[in-house]
Amino acid sequence: SVMSIPATSNPWLAGSPTGTVANPINPHNNPDYAGNANSPAQSPAAAGAIHVTPGTRMTFDSVTGGANNFYTTQMYTPDGNTGWITDNLAGAENGKSDCYAPINAVMGVYLSSGDPARSGMIPSTLDFSTQQSRNFQSLSPLVGQVFFIGDGRRDDGSVQQFVVPSGATRLFIGTMDQYEWNNNVGSYTVTVHNVGTVRLVK
Repeated sequence: SVMSIPATSNPWLAGSPTGTVANPINPHNNPDYAGNANSPAQSPAAAGAIHVTPGTRMTFDSVTGGANNFYTTQMYTPDGNTGWITDNLAGAENGKSDCYAPINAVMGVYLSSGDPARSGMIPSTLDFSTQQSRNFQSLSPLVGQVFFIGDGRRDDGSVQQFVVPSGATRLFIGTMDQYEWNNNVGSYTVTVHNVGTVRLVK
């Protein structure tokens, strides 16, 4: 499954009903809004062509393109601007956890069906602020827990694996910013694969 991810894709609007607001209070008084299929606004794309099955593993083995959170010509790679770590200004929002990651990085979040804001418990915040924390071999995020994808590879070039959490039915992919995704420029192309179930070795 190949997806196009505009830099305006706000993970904290993933799965949220049309008109949902993200970061309603921010320094520029310019919040983001959830859109619909005809007019996505700042809603991130769902990986619609790929089956999301709990207990299986996914890879993002081709992530290309560039993005920037300002109107500038410099584009950052899928790993983002590693010199600028941020979290979501509002913190946990619209049923999704907060997350620390390089700005402009490719991000993901698994959701169950329905409005994530009604899911109840908000999972804990993941922290990808160090190179070491982004160099994992396998990641097991929870439903509603925003996580770092980047270029989908470790520093040695090997493909990272992402375990689909219990209860997940959908995967959304966006980018990292602090607030005001709506003025971001650029886009990423992400190739998603299912690599089968997790087998426990005893």
